[in-house]
Amino acid sequence: MTIPPGQAPVITKAIKQFVRVMSSLTADNLSELTSLFTESARFKDPFNDVVGREAIKRVFAHGFKQCPALRFVVDDIAPVAPNDSAAGVVFFYWRFLCGGLAAAPDALSITGVSRVVFDAEGLVCAHIDFWDPAEQLYSRVPVLGGLMRWIRQRLSAR
Repeated sequence: MTIPPGQAPVITKAIKQFVRVMSSLTADNLSELTSLFTESARFKDPFNDVVGREAIKRVFAHGFKQCPALRFVVDDIAPVAPNDSAAGVVFFYWRFLCGGLAAAPDALSITGVSRVVFDAEGLVCAHIDFWDPAEQLYSRVPVLGGLMRWIRQRLSAR
């Protein structure tokens, strides 16, 4: 995908809007998020791989059901230098925060990176999350956490 010359301001505006919406996302304004996506957008994370606005909305609604106080904090943004294969690609370094869960009384904080692809109109056509559920989630489960630490030690080059 190539962003036509002069479209950089569209992408810059889309990035700012994306960060604003993600940073203020609640269970009540998920439609604001999905309006930033194309109708056939793909969203993928370690647990989901869905296509379409409604499917994306369901993923985030499920997240709020599991963690009503969840919030996203975008800590860094790295647009990719435009070329024919990477136009409109932006990487977001973020934190997913959730506190007060019975299963995780300490605030759950997951860090990750999203590769977000914007089209020429500034809509998201792909959003792929990269984060390590083994280290950041499974390791908090009592029995599973011990197993994950053991596996990690066995695979470590130390």
